[in-house]
Amino acid sequence: MSTTVLITGAGGSIGSELARQISYDKSITTLIINDISEDALFQCWDNLKISLKYRGASIKLVPILGNIACDDVKIQIFQNFRKIDFIYHAAAYKHVGLSMLCPQVYYKNNIRSTAAVISICQNYNAQVVHISTDKAVNPCNHMGYSKRICEFLYFSKNTPLRYKIVRFGNVLNSNGSVIPIFKKQLAAGGPITVTDARATRFFMSINEAVQLVLKCQHTYDEYKINVLDMGPPQSIDSLARNLIEQEGYLVAPKKLQKHEIEIKYIGLRPGEKLHEELTYAKALPTNVPNVNYVEEVCEVDEVRLMEAIEKLIVGRFEILNSIDWKAGIVGS
Repeated sequence: MSTTVLITGAGGSIGSELARQISYDKSITTLIINDISEDALFQCWDNLKISLKYRGASIKLVPILGNIACDDVKIQIFQNFRKIDFIYHAAAYKHVGLSMLCPQVYYKNNIRSTAAVISICQNYNAQVVHISTDKAVNPCNHMGYSKRICEFLYFSKNTPLRYKIVRFGNVLNSNGSVIPIFKKQLAAGGPITVTDARATRFFMSINEAVQLVLKCQHTYDEYKINVLDMGPPQSIDSLARNLIEQEGYLVAPKKLQKHEIEIKYIGLRPGEKLHEELTYAKALPTNVPNVNYVEEVCEVDEVRLMEAIEKLIVGRFEILNSIDWKAGIVGS
């Protein structure tokens, strides 16, 4: 039986690893990779071509460049593919700091791309796995707000959708994540900057996170919100200290010698939490090891949600104060 898979955001850290791991699935006959970044999509496409050729795999690999929310991109998909079985929606703007400086861009891109994926899902009766984030739980920044609203879009649809929302925290060594930043600072001789000595985050390797994301399609249908078991949250300060020591340096209150590195505490930036959360309710085990689910009941009115989205896209952020982020109730 032939299977066609679409991955949005295929040029990103999670998307490219999804594409790599999916390419080993012998049941996949067509793999569509989409990204808004030309360079990122080319790198993903090129790496996959080399790998498939080396393995003698016969997957049809189709790159589609552009924002999935763009009509031209959707038309290209609808005109060229008779069926799509699975969609992995990894496309999103994800940086908290930039979202606080350019909020409207995050609402436009993240929400409209999710709405586009839902329309593709409905057209093909495909199963979509939506990549969400711990920042969508009790959000306090525009990236988190936009990602929680993306979750609301699935809850608000009267048309039955075959979907799973997958939440997890930070992935180690992903683009723009803390480890590459620490390594750059270390290479420059320091200091390494940490927001707060008490700050914690959930961490998991890219490879492990993607393995579990792929397993989410095997959880029972009623498990709509899946949460990866990331273990206990880890101290960012300890992460910095361990990296310094692994590279053969000593942590010093103030750098005095070449083999010493200073850790500088800069305070939480706008939109940052001291500790992140993964759920609004208790996480319960699924039929798949290390993948949990939560029963979060949201009462999302589609009309009010669309009105709120239109306000956010034009910069009327006061609407954020009238949204119950846990229950999905959007005020007037």
